[in-house]
Amino acid sequence: MIALSAPVWASQRMRSGVAPPSVWAQVSSKFRPIAVAAKSSMYLSQSPSKLLQNITPTGAYFETESTLTKAEIEIATNLINGKWHAAYSNSEHEQIGQVAGGLAPQKVQALIAGLPTSFDDPRQQVVYELTSALIGPRVVPQGLYQRARELLGDKGIVDVTVLLGWFTGVSLTLAAYDVPSHAAGLIP
Repeated sequence: MIALSAPVWASQRMRSGVAPPSVWAQVSSKFRPIAVAAKSSMYLSQSPSKLLQNITPTGAYFETESTLTKAEIEIATNLINGKWHAAYSNSEHEQIGQVAGGLAPQKVQALIAGLPTSFDDPRQQVVYELTSALIGPRVVPQGLYQRARELLGDKGIVDVTVLLGWFTGVSLTLAAYDVPSHAAGLIP
């Protein structure tokens, strides 16, 4: 792992919005196959916590092995990031949702802001509905569960729930270190 501890980096660099270039270079070279996930994961991988170091590969799973499409991943990701108010992950995934996920800007903005939206694709719609139910003070109704199971399968439902847990951890860590949306060297 990177030698620079997150608390030192946070106190000296993050509040100013500047990420040390050497840190980003180390992280991006180590996590190159993870691509987008590496940017958020770098905060977790710098932590002295063995737990956080061990869950970092979860992000890689969603880039290479998930049963969800990139658009579906970004629907869930933007909803959960919006819930936790983490400036950096919201800014990053607003862009990713549009560019890599192919989602309309207005839809991504609605996801982040917690505003109602809808999707023509039935799988995207059920990911939106399932995620909204899971992250709100709601119960997943039996009918929604059945639709999700028919459209996503059990693996897809598990992918959604683990993705929400993963990005909850990422968002709360970014928020704890007050990583700004404009952190230099993190968003290309």
